Amino acid sequence: MIVEILDTLLDAEEEDKRKKRRNVLVAADLVGAGVGEKVLITSGSSSRRIKEFEEVPIDAAIIGIIDEKQS
Repeated sequence: MIVEILDTLLDAEEEDKRKKRRNVLVAADLVGAGVGEKVLITSGSSSRRIKEFEEVPIDAAIIGIIDEKQS
């Protein structure tokens, strides 16, 4: 999956800059996330410590889907 890194603490000016330069990475999807869902990722050596993925050359992995509570 292509994952866009979000920063929820941006002010309006920083948000405009972010839209011009997206911070993205490719992550192995281990949980079946859908397009548009917010996810939790791990990167670096931690992503290779997941059971059955120790020998897979990945640098980032989606390890959870963030459940957004609706009011």
